[in-house]
Amino acid sequence: MAQINWQQARQRPVNTLSAFVAISWKVSGHTLRRLATCLSPLPQPSLRTAIGNIVCATLSAWDPDIVLNAPKAAVEKARKISTPEFTAFDVGEPGPFRDADVVIVYLHGGGYCIGHPLQYRTMYERWLGLARKQGMKLAIVAVQYPLAPEHPYPSQLETVLAVYRHLIHTEHVTPEKICFAGDSAGGNLVATTVLAIRDDEKLPSPGKAVLFSAWLDLTLSTIENHECLDRDVLVIPAYMKAHLVPAFIGKDHSPSDPRISPVLATDFKNLPAQLVVYGDLEVMQDEAKTWIQKSTDAGVPTTVYTGKGGLHGFGVGGLLCDSTLRREVDDTFFRFLKGEKD
Repeated sequence: MAQINWQQARQRPVNTLSAFVAISWKVSGHTLRRLATCLSPLPQPSLRTAIGNIVCATLSAWDPDIVLNAPKAAVEKARKISTPEFTAFDVGEPGPFRDADVVIVYLHGGGYCIGHPLQYRTMYERWLGLARKQGMKLAIVAVQYPLAPEHPYPSQLETVLAVYRHLIHTEHVTPEKICFAGDSAGGNLVATTVLAIRDDEKLPSPGKAVLFSAWLDLTLSTIENHECLDRDVLVIPAYMKAHLVPAFIGKDHSPSDPRISPVLATDFKNLPAQLVVYGDLEVMQDEAKTWIQKSTDAGVPTTVYTGKGGLHGFGVGGLLCDSTLRREVDDTFFRFLKGEKD
């Protein structure tokens, strides 16, 4: 959701025009409410961040493919990795994965039901540019995991584990070089993946994990009445409860299962070093804080970045946050990748 897929927008002009009319109306309403509450003690995101989130939320409601898909040209340009077990895209520096300093396995957001690994193509390009400036060779594997409801849990986890095995056994990547990263539902998948790897005696631990605005509690218990719901417009608990959660868990699992809601797990020992990113205005911040507390109590090396004025998903940049937040989170991210302490 880092940028608009203008190819998709042009193919559906009526939908796009209707969406932008709705956006104009919502932005006007937000601006008026902002002026009316300027003396309120409650913090507000920057106007740039607020408008970007309104744009993304509205376009997602009208036509998710406009912000949660990738143009055909971007898909054709990317180096596709296909095996019987998974499909992914190599969007990092050319060359063998084993020669990279860090191999990021990126898991996109979208509630497990929508999205494409190349929806964040500008984020990958930004990261590659920053890595080059710092003399780091960065590999990025963007995973096209199967989507619900056609593919409920554990299809996504099995796919990511297959990618991990491929990198270790076929590409001969040192596990310590591998960093799982993901946002929202992708952050959930990062968390469930590192827990599953920890519990599998046949798999070595990856080097790092990064959770951007991770959706860690599918019971929705901490977000249904959260005080930030009126500002964090990308998160809609009623829709998540009625559609996203049932589609993902299927008929055989409960949202309170720790394999579904990893923040409910009881054993956090021996997880890889992690960076947890959340915004102080986002609805899912409480589950992030619980994950951080359980991790630190278990002795997991944990770096935390709390984005001031950050809303859900701000860590990916693009439409979802202003330039100041983007630079701060990118700087924290790269210091973490290089093993630098705050």
